[in-house]
Amino acid sequence: MFNPFQRKPAATPEGLFVRHHENGVKQEEGRFVDGRRHGLWSRWHDNGQPEEDCTYVEGHLHGPVTRYYPTGSVRAEFELCWGVLNGPFARFHPNGRLAEEGEWIDGNPHRAYCRWWPNGQRRLEGAFHHGHPVGDWWAWHPDGALLYHGEWFADLEEGLHGEVKAALRPADAELEITTLDRMGWQGDYTNVA
Repeated sequence: MFNPFQRKPAATPEGLFVRHHENGVKQEEGRFVDGRRHGLWSRWHDNGQPEEDCTYVEGHLHGPVTRYYPTGSVRAEFELCWGVLNGPFARFHPNGRLAEEGEWIDGNPHRAYCRWWPNGQRRLEGAFHHGHPVGDWWAWHPDGALLYHGEWFADLEEGLHGEVKAALRPADAELEITTLDRMGWQGDYTNVA
């Protein structure tokens, strides 16, 4: 929304900047260095609860990222290396229970991988090697009854195949580029430093 009394950002933003939701609650805060995001950036939901804590290095997401549900409980924790998922990854159900856990290398799942149902029962377990499922895989019903156990082959039954395919992209929702990121530094930031 246009506000004639609000200062426009400098052509090259520098220093601490803050953005607010329409209801006045802080939306985002972080520093610009040489016109690029740098250092710790924090975002909040419009109810004041944290939404995300992340680190930028020279305009690139780099380092640990924690995302939160609007209730304030942790939604996901992962590491980025120059914007690419690299390192441990954990996603949580809204009830706080672990939903998914694994490790990523260069944007691909690698090593042990596990998913859980919201009730805490295991859902899927197996391993990846640089993005490709390998070895033994298990799948369970929400009540804990074993659905499948076997070695991974390309022609696995469609149900488990779909589960494993979904595992290849568990972080899509977590890594989506927000509208604020697409906007770069443009917008209604207030330079507070």
